[in-house]
Amino acid sequence: GETDAEADAFLKDKLCEQGLKVIEVYAEWGGRCEPLLPVLKRIQKEAEHAENCAVVLHCKAESHELLADYRGKSMPHFLFYRNGVQVAVVKGANMPEIESLLDEHAPTSPDADVLEE
Repeated sequence: GETDAEADAFLKDKLCEQGLKVIEVYAEWGGRCEPLLPVLKRIQKEAEHAENCAVVLHCKAESHELLADYRGKSMPHFLFYRNGVQVAVVKGANMPEIESLLDEHAPTSPDADVLEE
């Protein structure tokens, strides 16, 4: 399988892309947060450029050095990154909070995150 280093490099690259990235850190035995999917679909539908707007990366804490702090936690954590910078963390599957953060941080237009040269 992938080494931690490869997984981490992939994750860091992803986080630096434009748009909002949400890392759903889940426990091996906890599984993923299903209620998140319809919320994401709605936000992607409302945005003009769905792909970049908000992307959720499902990551097991055990697989990433970056997520070492979340190992052994019983509830999932949702880490929000915009342009590679962490802007929020939600502890547990608090859907109202997650939804409002998605609404707040997802870029509304394709060039919202174009970095100035």
